[in-house]
Parts: sequence; C-alpha cells; structure tokens
Amino acid sequence: MTRLRAPLLMVLGSACYLFFTWSGAVGGELDAVSYLLMARYFAGDASAAVAAEVQRSILPPLYPLLLTLADGGRSLVGAHVLTTLSLLCALFLYHAWLRQQGLCRWQRVALVALFASLPITLGFSLELLSESFYMALSLAALLSLGHAPEARAGHWWIRAGLAIGLAMVCRSVGLALVLSLLVLGLRSKSRACVSAFFLAAMPTLAWWVAKAAQGIDGGYASAFVARLFDGDQAPVFALISNLQRQAEALLNAWLNLLGLFPEWPQQLLAASLGLASCLGLGLRLRKGQPDALYGLFYLGMVLAWPYPRHAERLLWPLLPLLLFYAWSVIARFTWLRRLVPGLLLVALLPAWLFIAERWWAGHQLASPDYAQTRRWYSRAALADAREDARRRALFVQAMVALKDTVPPEACVYFLRPRELALYADRRGLDFPLPAVPDAAFRLDQCDWAMLTSFTTHYAPQPLYPIERMRGQFKVVSVVRDGVGEDAPIITVLGRFLQR
Repeated sequence: MTRLRAPLLMVLGSACYLFFTWSGAVGGELDAVSYLLMARYFAGDASAAVAAEVQRSILPPLYPLLLTLADGGRSLVGAHVLTTLSLLCALFLYHAWLRQQGLCRWQRVALVALFASLPITLGFSLELLSESFYMALSLAALLSLGHAPEARAGHWWIRAGLAIGLAMVCRSVGLALVLSLLVLGLRSKSRACVSAFFLAAMPTLAWWVAKAAQGIDGGYASAFVARLFDGDQAPVFALISNLQRQAEALLNAWLNLLGLFPEWPQQLLAASLGLASCLGLGLRLRKGQPDALYGLFYLGMVLAWPYPRHAERLLWPLLPLLLFYAWSVIARFTWLRRLVPGLLLVALLPAWLFIAERWWAGHQLASPDYAQTRRWYSRAALADAREDARRRALFVQAMVALKDTVPPEACVYFLRPRELALYADRRGLDFPLPAVPDAAFRLDQCDWAMLTSFTTHYAPQPLYPIERMRGQFKVVSVVRDGVGEDAPIITVLGRFLQR
C-alpha cells in the first residue's frame, strides 16, 4: 500500500488540476488569442482575418500545432485540457529530475506540491499559453543532459537535442538550452553532441523556411530591437534603462511569489528564498551542472527582454529549478530544514483560502467561464471581479454580434484586432498611437471602427480615440453595462462618413 500512495496522490492531484482548469474562456492574455488563431490557420482556416493576424505574429509554432488537436483550435475546453496535460507532464518530469539530483521521496513530493500549489502556478494554469509545454520540454532536456556527460552511449545527447529543438520552436527563450548544450558539448568533446546540436537547430531552421514560404513576417529579434530602441535614448542608455526596469519587475514578481496580495512577512520570506536560490545557483555553477548553465543563460535573456509587464510569465518556467536551488541551500541546515516548510505553509494558506473562496464564487456567475481565468483572481474585492467578468462577457458578445453588421470583406479599426479575428472573423487594424500628431493621425484604411471602454498599456483612456474622430464617425450600435443612457459603455461600433 505504501508503494501505491505516491501514484494515487499523483492521479488525485492531476484530476483536481483538470477540474480546476476546465474552462471555455480564452483568458486575459492576448498571446492566447494569437495561439488560437495560429492553430486555426495550421488546421486549414483560410479566412482573411485569421491569415492577416497569423502573418504578423512573431510567436513560435509548436504550441499552436498542439492546439490543432482541439478541433483545430476551435474547442476552448479542449485547448485548456491539452495545456493542463502539458503542465502535469512538466510536474512528472520535475519529479524525475529531482530524483536524478538525489532527493528523497518526501523532498521530491514536497517540492513538486509546492510549485504546483503556488498562486502563480494556479493562475497561469488557467491561461492558454505555451509556458507549460515549454517547461515540460526544458525539463526533459535537462534530464537528458544530466545523463549525457557521463554516459558512453550517445542516445542521451540525441534525446537532449530533440527536446531542445522542440523547446526552441515552443518558446524562443529555449535558446538558453541551446547555449547550455554548446558549452557542455565543448567540454565533453563527444561526437554525439554534434548530432544533438544539429537536431536542436533543425526545427527552428524548418520554421524559418516555412515562415518565408507562407509570407509570415517578423520574429523576436526584430521585435526586441524595435521595442528596445524605439525612443530617443542612445542605444547604450536604452539598454541600461531596460535592464533596470526589467530587474525591478523580476524582483517584484519574485516578492509576490507566495501570495496574490502578499503582506510584508510573505514578501520577506520570498526574498529569503530568493537569496537562497541565488546561492544555490552559484554552487551548482561551480560544479558545472547543466541546469545551472541553463538557469544562468535563461535569467540573462529574460533580464534583457524589454517587456517588464510580463515579468511573472517570464520567471514562471524557471521556478521549479529556483525552488530546488533554494532547498539545496536550506537542507544544509537542520534547523532551517525543519522551520521553512511550516513557514511556507503559513504563508501560502491565505492565498489558498482566497483562491478556494473565489473559485466557488465564480461558479455562481451567470457566465462562469469568465471566472475561469487568471484575471478573475487578480481583483482583491469580489465585487470588482464580478463587474470585470460581466463586462468581459459583454465585450465578447459585442465582438461576436459585429458579424451581423460588418460585411466579411470589410476591415475594422480596433484596439485589439486579434480578438476581433478570433470572435468575429473580421480583419482588424490597430488605431494609430496616441503620440501620433493630429496632422499624421489618419484613419483611412478601414470603413468601420469599434471603440471600447477597455484600455491597453499604450491607450490608457477609455473609448480611444473618440476625441480625435469628432465629425467623421457615425455611431451604429452601442453596448452598455446595464439599461439606460447612463449605463457605462462597453463598446461603440460605427462607420466613417464620406468614404
């Protein structure tokens, strides 16, 4: 019976995760919309709206290819199940990797359970993002790399190369794995490493060729340069400013590790774990461990990436290793080994109770799918979360209803054109940025426009850009959050005059 205890706990935990993440909603991340559109495109959806959004996407293809198994990306429930299964696979591989590092059974189970129950993990498990799939591939690669240097047979290098190649076309940060493979290969001087490096490069090369054939433009390199150097600063100062912003964002993400709305004791405990993680990483680097090389390259890449708003998302795939590094230091001290698990339990309990209460409240909504998102758990007040879910449901309904008014061949100016392609199958164009002067502010490529009370980081005012459209825009329909002229506006659909 003792032998069956761990497998039974894994099966029960997996069932609970599938139950928790069962959803028919897209979520709050725009990348999730792009992944679903790419899945439809790969499955043969040749509509102009879908093709236009895919051709300007910079996202890698592997995760959307996985989503094609969910009715060509049209089944949101199926897409969530596949994403959750990816996360569960990552958890099993994490357990296997911890066993490779020599941890005893209870330590392995405790670290897996800790990572799986962190608020950040529970939150991202509700999103249709590629990080879970990438995490599974990266852990598979590290498992193989852990065997490769000592093994006489070259099959471990080959397995590592295959996993790294797939990771590269899942998340471009998989380049950190390629760099680790290169360092280990140079150190081992194994012929099999050359084959592994070739296998690691092949999927990316194939994707570049396919992109060129399909007319898909852009990539992360061009996006990085455009984002980093789009201001008036000199390149050196722009890079330094970006490093400061990104470091601060990553630090804040780590400090919020143990709670959705953490107090200072939780942040202090998280900071202590962070220091232990850094020390553990340094100790592993001294030994030349493959995971430490990967962790160093990964942290360097996300530190340079100029998107501080995505700090939590960037940090999350490395968390399993960072937690192990922290434990490898804590376990050296008997009194810490006894104290820290209890402190973590006390620190995480408020977040678990909040998530359980909010989950129950979400299933009482008229549209419970909109409570099955990370966004639902990000509002401290339940009334605010309910209002946001209701407004989000009205927003999606407005986009779906747009199909009945706007002809299929027409295009629409919209703040979030990707969502318009997903929900309405209509081609959308972004509004010009607020910084564009009036003389250059042109809206002459589409006959239609939809304004929304929702905002983005570059257009923080509701109903943007209504103030710059006076006299040239005829309102066709208005969706409100309630009845009457005084009810808050959700969307305004209109057509330009004199076209």
